[in-house]
Amino acid sequence: KWLTYQGGVQLYKEGLNLIQYYSEDRLGNREKIKTMDYILDREGPNIEVEITNTYEGKDKFTYTGKKSQITITISDLYSGFKSAKTFLRSANESIEMELNKEKSISIPKNFSEKTVELFVIATDRLGNIKTYSKFFKHDLTPPELNILTITKMDGNQRKISISQITANDSSSGVQNIFYSLNNSFLQAYLDPILISEPGEYELQIQAVDNVGNKSKSQYERIYIPSPPQKPNTIKR
Repeated sequence: KWLTYQGGVQLYKEGLNLIQYYSEDRLGNREKIKTMDYILDREGPNIEVEITNTYEGKDKFTYTGKKSQITITISDLYSGFKSAKTFLRSANESIEMELNKEKSISIPKNFSEKTVELFVIATDRLGNIKTYSKFFKHDLTPPELNILTITKMDGNQRKISISQITANDSSSGVQNIFYSLNNSFLQAYLDPILISEPGEYELQIQAVDNVGNKSKSQYERIYIPSPPQKPNTIKR
C-alpha cells in the first residue's frame, strides 16, 4: 500500500525494513521506483547465562556449590554488542566480575551461605541496554551427621546392635548418606544397620548434599560379644 509522504517515515518493525518511494509531478509523471533498506534496532543485546552444578529446590530456588561455574554469552543481531558489566552481589556486598568469553566465572567463597544476585547489564553500539538478573544461594557447607547406636539382647541372650543414621543440611538439602562396615565399599544408607554376629566392627558414615558438598567421614566402633557359655552339668 502506497502512502503519501508527509515529512517522515515511522519504522515499527524491529530488524530489516524495506522502503520504496517515488515522486510524481502535477501531470502524473512518475519517476522510477527507488528502494532503500533500513534496520531498526531498539532492543539491547541478547544475554544468555548458564550456571553449572546447580540444584533446584522444591521452592524452585536455585542452589550453587563449589564446582559451580557461570558462563555468560552476549550477542547483538543488528548494531552489534559494545560493552557489558557483570556483578555478584548480596545484601551487604557487591563485586564486579571480569567478563571473559573464553573463561567461566567462579563464585567467590565469601558468598558462602548467602543469597546472591547475578546482575548483568549489556549495551549495544546504538546505546540500547538490556539487563539480566538471577538469584541463587551459594552452598559450601556439608551436611551434619548424627549416629544413634542401640544395643539390646535378643531371646537367646545375644547382643544385637542397631545403628540409625540421620543427616541435616539447611541449604540445598541432603542427597545421600553412605556407610561402610570394616572398610568395605561405601553403600547407600536406606535402612537401619543391624549387626548380630559377635565381633568388633568399625562403622564409617558420610553424607552428601544436593550440590556435592561432602561431610567428613565419621566413625563408630561397635563390639558384639559372644553369647555366654552354658555351664557344664555333671550327672550322678
